[in-house]
Amino acid sequence: MPCSSSSNIKSTATFINVTQGGSRLMLSIPEGDASAGVTGGDVIRYSVTDPDNIYVKSKADELDNSEVVGIVESKSGAFLNVVIYGSINLPATSIEATIPSSDTTTGGGGNDIYFLSATTSGKVRVIAPTGQSDIIKPIYQVAPHGGAYTGIVMNYIGYKIGGDVQAYVQGGFDGGIGTISTIIGGIGTDSQLPTFYVDARVRHVLPISEYPAFWNRYGKSFGFHDYVTITTNTAVSGDIGKIVQSFYPPFNYNGKVVGVVSQNSYIIERPPNGVTGEAFNIIRIGDNTFSTRILSSENIAAITPILIPTPVINVIGSGDIVITNPNIITGMKVAGDGTTLTVPESVTITSIITDALIVGVSGGYDLDDKIQDLDTRLTDLGG
Repeated sequence: MPCSSSSNIKSTATFINVTQGGSRLMLSIPEGDASAGVTGGDVIRYSVTDPDNIYVKSKADELDNSEVVGIVESKSGAFLNVVIYGSINLPATSIEATIPSSDTTTGGGGNDIYFLSATTSGKVRVIAPTGQSDIIKPIYQVAPHGGAYTGIVMNYIGYKIGGDVQAYVQGGFDGGIGTISTIIGGIGTDSQLPTFYVDARVRHVLPISEYPAFWNRYGKSFGFHDYVTITTNTAVSGDIGKIVQSFYPPFNYNGKVVGVVSQNSYIIERPPNGVTGEAFNIIRIGDNTFSTRILSSENIAAITPILIPTPVINVIGSGDIVITNPNIITGMKVAGDGTTLTVPESVTITSIITDALIVGVSGGYDLDDKIQDLDTRLTDLGG
């Protein structure tokens, strides 16, 4: 059977034309097929997730956003002229204004290689992005030629700065919940504690919903707050500050009212390691002659300890110079694990050491507990 060595594909789609002229490949895109604001000088990509499926500005802040079709060289009437590859007269508006083209003090390709910007959508910059999850993607090379072109569009594959697995210390301090760090502050200046730290020189009330790791480790050790519902509608704002105590022995429930939520509910501050109010426990608020029963009680917040720095006195020489009580700021870590970690779908680790390895995003279980339970069962079967 005769066979032709060529094929023709006819299409009725006329909204885009691909042409090759000399040393470059171009697209002609109707302006209506691009998002508002796209114009000459913009680096663009095609967004398949947008409801309208349109061309948008590229950005090197993450993998999806860093895809590139080409650079818009100019706008002609209602069409955008996009250079996919090859010669281009790069508009001055393409270059990120905050990055001087002569600055080569940071990572980059000298003054001739330009990268997709991770800070300004649709722009290029002479210095490679430096963010932990930014994408390094060279897109343009300075190469004047032909009297009309400034350089060449080079659509290289980008790569993530941190690779697939990234980890870094938050705030410059590493360590677990409860880690204490001491900072010497300057006279008349404010001290800024690292991420996840609070000033341990004053008390803090940490909601359990926001600081579960602190509660899991210290619980009621330094005091806590209870949300208590009572069986009577006697709670009033005037009760704030009043002492709460058991009405009958054993006198094991005590605290102070710090909030009135409704006519039958309080927020009560409890002392360290106090006994949570059990249902039907009878209590008295202040010096009231009447008593009420606890209907329900829930722990809602933990309290941090107060750590006072030890004053330092340093006498030099004959005692004419004395340095006393420097501005020492004591910080306590109340959240975070010290690092931020991004892991790909599959990773091989030779050895891992951890206090607890929880499997599953929600409703997960401690893997170590499961292994120990299985080991116990196997031992029982062998016995």
